[in-house]
Amino acid sequence: MSEVRGSMDPAGNMTLVMRMDLERQLGGPDAYFAMSRIGAKALTNPDYQQHWQALLEAIEVQQGDTRVTPRLVSVEPPSGYSREQFGGGFTWPMTEVTLALPLDPVQPLRMRFASSFAFEEPIALTLEADGQRRTRLLVSNQQSAAFTGYSVGASNTASADDSGMAWRSLWSFLVQGTLHVVPLGLDHLLFLLCMYLGASSLRQLVVLVSLFTVAHSVTLGLAAYRLVPVPTQWVEVLIVVSILWLAIGNLRRPGRAVIKASVILLFGLLHGLGFATALKALDMEPTGFLWTLLAFNLGVEIGQLGFIFALALLLGWALKRDWARQRVLIPLSSLAVLVSSVWLVQRLAAL
Repeated sequence: MSEVRGSMDPAGNMTLVMRMDLERQLGGPDAYFAMSRIGAKALTNPDYQQHWQALLEAIEVQQGDTRVTPRLVSVEPPSGYSREQFGGGFTWPMTEVTLALPLDPVQPLRMRFASSFAFEEPIALTLEADGQRRTRLLVSNQQSAAFTGYSVGASNTASADDSGMAWRSLWSFLVQGTLHVVPLGLDHLLFLLCMYLGASSLRQLVVLVSLFTVAHSVTLGLAAYRLVPVPTQWVEVLIVVSILWLAIGNLRRPGRAVIKASVILLFGLLHGLGFATALKALDMEPTGFLWTLLAFNLGVEIGQLGFIFALALLLGWALKRDWARQRVLIPLSSLAVLVSSVWLVQRLAAL
């Protein structure tokens, strides 16, 4: 994930602070480690000027028909990491980059992060001004919603705008929930694939998906209200274990596997904590917290059901054939075992 936080003062001066993993942009862990040894001098080092220029060109800030170009203020590469921790899968040395933008404080602005720079997705964008704060998850080349910093005469028009702003906020959280499943939730999608392959019938699939939904909704809500802790690294490890469990079960049983409802219920509780980790990055406002939580969860369900529907269209006919186990179930489940095993090693190494 890349984190971007912008704060604007009444004069329209915005400070943009970005925390990013630059491994892909720099060309690998060795190059990233080398930059970390230079420290803040990387800002003026000739070897990195092309990367800073690419970053400035990739950050598109639009106010009306005017594009505002940011100015690079400082670069703080990661410190205190050994060479082995660079490129370690789930160890993320982050570089903090500070930029300045001269803006019109009244005009709405939109932001887009172009794929010409290797941003790690999702991009968690938070903008603050005049006591208001908006946070959104974006992917590369996706334009943000409009953000208004300081509105002239806002006190006279606030009541008329509040309702529309609330609906736009709910819609945005619904979209964020959907994006967290498709395309960003690769581990979640792999779990759904294993569950789809393991269901013995359409009826059982409906029951399993319903149980999974109820379970992850419970832990997502409890974690969002801080009623249960979210040990992020262990949750990530156990989510991969859940994929590995289902994939191996699919390979061991003859025909299509019969998955126990209790197992799906348990794994659903676990995945709900994973969704809560993503929700924490969105800095939900205290006002309307319950509605935004429900909107995010509904977005998760839309992404989940959409993916299962796509699987039914692509694989439903094949799973009815006599050769389904040999040509579909075993190859896909074996792939799931391989991928989840690699993830498990990476995540355990990061503990």
